[in-house]
Amino acid sequence: MNIEDIVKAEADNTGTIILFREGVFWKAYERSAYAFCKHIKSFVVRKKYIKSINDEIVSVGFPMSSSKTLLQGKVILLEEEKKMIVSIGRIDLEGFMAWKKEQILSVPAVSPSCGNNSPRVSDCSDLEKEVISQIKQFSVENKTPFECMLFLSEIKKQLLS
Repeated sequence: MNIEDIVKAEADNTGTIILFREGVFWKAYERSAYAFCKHIKSFVVRKKYIKSINDEIVSVGFPMSSSKTLLQGKVILLEEEKKMIVSIGRIDLEGFMAWKKEQILSVPAVSPSCGNNSPRVSDCSDLEKEVISQIKQFSVENKTPFECMLFLSEIKKQLLS
């Protein structure tokens, strides 16, 4: 299921926690994430901007191995390999909106002013300009995976110093 489908399902969600399997984790998005934190257990919330939907979304996740413990005593309406739906009663939509607004972006939106040939590249620091230049000049197609890893390590050192 793609993020657009998940967001659409969550827009109609008024009383369940919809969990999606992603690798070895169950993840809840939007209203389901809010309901999970309010009715089951408060986890670290991840809020990020999704370009394909031009909006921010919130999510929580937990290992599949802990689902039996976390969901013990809850009414499970649907349990499939990639999806689970848990009944929790009515979701407070105003509470959800306020809660979502409180969450801090986990990954800040990329500044359009730096590194994309926009007229505002001048807003970049000298270090950012240098790193962008190095990345553009690095011929990844002619390098081994190890050389690429070393290059990335050097870029990281520059950015963190």
